[in-house]
Amino acid sequence: MKESSLNTIINQSINRKYWNHKISDGIGGISVQNPFDGFGIMNDKPLYYEAKLIKGGMYAFNFSKIEDHQVENLRIINASLLKEIPNKFYTLFPVGFYKSREYFRILLFSYKTIESRKSNGEKSIKQKELNKFIEQNKYLTIKYEKDSRGNRKQYISDLERWDEVII
Repeated sequence: MKESSLNTIINQSINRKYWNHKISDGIGGISVQNPFDGFGIMNDKPLYYEAKLIKGGMYAFNFSKIEDHQVENLRIINASLLKEIPNKFYTLFPVGFYKSREYFRILLFSYKTIESRKSNGEKSIKQKELNKFIEQNKYLTIKYEKDSRGNRKQYISDLERWDEVII
């Protein structure tokens, strides 16, 4: 499982009902520094996000996985939209937690949550706290289904819970 796979799942899941665009990571070995992973419209609100993947289990989410330019670009968007349309947009860090053959979950952290914790000197969200979010059902589930050709596809099965699970 790669982070690009998580982005594909997010993109395709949102596009089932809303609109989303995953920014390309580059072509033919040429990489580009993207401002963030994707943007779209979700629940009639603008959406901007940077997805992260943690493999192997519900381990701490270390903020060092987020690059400075990603935080800065979401900060700029957050500040701009906050003036124009307060509380009517999403700037998020969807974090996928993947453990092969056991689970694949997404926790949605708002930009404000991550920035507040970083400002307070925190370097991560610890495993114990992540497990509390799971106990509180504050996550989305990724499941499999077969497409019309019989190929297995992954998708977010409970996308309608998006607003209620944002941390």
